[in-house]
Amino acid sequence: MSLLDVSASLYPIKDGYLENHHAVWMHRVSYYEFVIYVGKDYIRRFTLDTLPELIKEKLVLIHSVGNNRLQEPWQMSDALREVGWLVGNSMYQIILSDEYLKELSGGAELDTGRKSQKESEGGAE
Repeated sequence: MSLLDVSASLYPIKDGYLENHHAVWMHRVSYYEFVIYVGKDYIRRFTLDTLPELIKEKLVLIHSVGNNRLQEPWQMSDALREVGWLVGNSMYQIILSDEYLKELSGGAELDTGRKSQKESEGGAE
């Protein structure tokens, strides 16, 4: 399975905790290389040197919290709810504002492809 096959299922998810934010998938391919899934079928590649400062700061925060793995929402550390968390050894979900996500995509209108759980259950208007 190629990276593009995987990227089709790793698009941003509207955050159910923060309004106008998405949980964005990021894969640390190696110590120096990162892939951020900024939209459906749309990825951005970065090196450690080109990774945006905001993302670097979020990684530092994620790694500074002892229990930083993805958990049920009621078990999630409040410190991570607005930052992001580890999903596996090299996969993260980073919380980004819609505005920053659009900037990261070069200003393109993004098809994130997914709604929040609240919207999919018919709870949001």
